[in-house]
Amino acid sequence: MSEGTRPARGALDTPVLVAPQGLRDQLPDQLAVTTVTLAELSAGLHTTDDPVVRAQRQIRLQWVDEARARPLWLGRAQSR
Repeated sequence: MSEGTRPARGALDTPVLVAPQGLRDQLPDQLAVTTVTLAELSAGLHTTDDPVVRAQRQIRLQWVDEARARPLWLGRAQSR
């Protein structure tokens, strides 16, 4: 893949999903997330008392949940 070319597919980790919108606009067309990433995004809802931040996190989680098919399961073998 040459510099500046977007990959067709990719798996997203939590830091990419919480990145500024400009970076998310550069993501591949076909995306996948792992069950770990979904768990981290869900847990993030409960780590703030700020209702605005919580709402932003809920929107992000909902976007990921609605935009993706089945999340990728990561077992012990895949985590190494």
